[in-house]
Amino acid sequence: MTVNELLARCKQGDRLAENELMAIYFDKIAADASKMISAKYQSKFDGEDIAVSALKSLANQLREGLVEIDDEKHFLARLIAIVQNKVHHQIEYWTALKRGVCREVSDNQSSSDREPLPDLIHQALSREPSPEEAVVFTEELLKLRNRLDERTLDRFSKPSCKEVLDARREGKDYITICEDVKAKYGRDISTKAIYYRIKAIQEVLEEIALEEFEE
Repeated sequence: MTVNELLARCKQGDRLAENELMAIYFDKIAADASKMISAKYQSKFDGEDIAVSALKSLANQLREGLVEIDDEKHFLARLIAIVQNKVHHQIEYWTALKRGVCREVSDNQSSSDREPLPDLIHQALSREPSPEEAVVFTEELLKLRNRLDERTLDRFSKPSCKEVLDARREGKDYITICEDVKAKYGRDISTKAIYYRIKAIQEVLEEIALEEFEE
């Protein structure tokens, strides 16, 4: 069966045709994607991850009638565009994550040296978001807060990760958060302990991002 015939079947929701297309193009797309990923990111994601995700995304678009593709040339052009987009988003994500919470904070560091939350939170506070961005940010923040309860409540005493997240969203530095904990709970806490909670937030953000990438 030709690629054009497989494409026609994919538009009708034929999952077997989708699998056949994936089998035909997987090795090529994985190889092309690998060439787009620099060495420093290859331990984070690889060409095969991108190929699977891109092929599934395009199959979904065909099945749902979101794109009009009638021949192999247009199929490949669209597929490569999706691959490039997914590689770009993954690099952006891991770069932001590295900029975010990636170094340990000592007790005597100034507040200006303290790392921000990952870009999901930091960028949203740096300017007034558009209505569309505000909706997305609110949904992502709610998802993060719910997941923090699921993943971290049994790992930390007060303050919880959610409390630290809220404090950082308010622009409070580590020392101020420690002072707030002393006032609220009557006990001392180190900035290193706050760092560990920020690191846990980072891990949950990473988990959510990887889930969305695989969809």
